[in-house]
Amino acid sequence: MSILITSGATVLLGAVAFAVGQFILKAALEPAVELKRQIGKIAHDLDFYGNQMYGDMPLGDEARTQFRRHACRLRENAQTMIWYGFFRPLLRLPTLGDLLLASAALIGQSNFPKQHQVGIDRTHDEEIKRLLRIRTK
Repeated sequence: MSILITSGATVLLGAVAFAVGQFILKAALEPAVELKRQIGKIAHDLDFYGNQMYGDMPLGDEARTQFRRHACRLRENAQTMIWYGFFRPLLRLPTLGDLLLASAALIGQSNFPKQHQVGIDRTHDEEIKRLLRIRTK
């Protein structure tokens, strides 16, 4: 009888440990890694579309749509992540405030006018990169 109780308790504790591990993985770690991946996509698009935002360039509309999509995904990630404070230093994630400011700045990028401008103003790009802790060097 003692063997049955011991083996039953072992199986039950194993199932609980598995369930807790899966919860942490699915509800906390995967969204944090997905946010890190999203920041990488933003870094890519800031550079890729960097010369398309000025005037009526061929990829300008696509760039504006992409920046708006990124802004919305950042807000979505900010609302759905649990234990953000725990994973933030481990994954070098920005603060929640910086994440929301970067989202607002990306909305500003998406609203960039199509009219021709003299020179290129990269201050918005640099501010987004700073807020999201995107390495530039």
